[in-house]
Amino acid sequence: LTVVLVTVNLTHTDAPCRLRWRELRIDRRRLGEIVHISMPAAVQTSLISFSNLFVQRYVNLFGSSAMAGIGAARKIDRFINMISSSLALSVTTFVSQNRGAGNPRRAREGIAWTMGFAVLLVFATATPIYFFARPAIRLFIQEETAVAYGVEMIHVMVPLFIFQTAHVGLSHAVRGYGYSMTAMITSLMGIVGVRQAFLAWSMSRNMVIENNYWAYPVGWISALVLLGVGVLFARRWEERRKHRL
Repeated sequence: LTVVLVTVNLTHTDAPCRLRWRELRIDRRRLGEIVHISMPAAVQTSLISFSNLFVQRYVNLFGSSAMAGIGAARKIDRFINMISSSLALSVTTFVSQNRGAGNPRRAREGIAWTMGFAVLLVFATATPIYFFARPAIRLFIQEETAVAYGVEMIHVMVPLFIFQTAHVGLSHAVRGYGYSMTAMITSLMGIVGVRQAFLAWSMSRNMVIENNYWAYPVGWISALVLLGVGVLFARRWEERRKHRL
């Protein structure tokens, strides 16, 4: 319905953005730029979602109560993550527009303001959830054992949400600078690769459910560090290529 209403409005508006069906053409250069930025992000999201199936395998080892409790905690995690993700989506467009307009300072300021606002909102949302974790988990489940698992996971994850917020915001920002492939590769290495390696290693040494709790923050921190290293190497590679040319 939304698409239909927007299309009808664009078709009948007198503004410069009016949609003229007869003039619609595929611009191959523009299409290539769009695919270059958007395709890595789509692949990243799909592979991370798929990898969570393997994380769930370790959760299933501890029974139905653990599955229910961790599932409830993950619902709350996704709710909080929506804040940083929603704000981060605007950063890519903002940065790319200001780079194109030759205003890198405004792009940096936009990143700083968006990151600060995201941290503030996440802190304001996550803090009461941390202290009222049990009532929050009880919104989804009632079994006491399952609730205890969910509360434990919330108490591990919430204090480290700052790393998730930073990674989400900065990964979208670097896409605006043209490092979409770098953001995808480093995110997959951290959130998928390191997380799976951590679970395999920790579970082989000590089969405790706490390993599942810590797997998520380990993935966030690893992805954030790898993103910084990846962007640094990508920039140096570009500078060397320019010097050679």
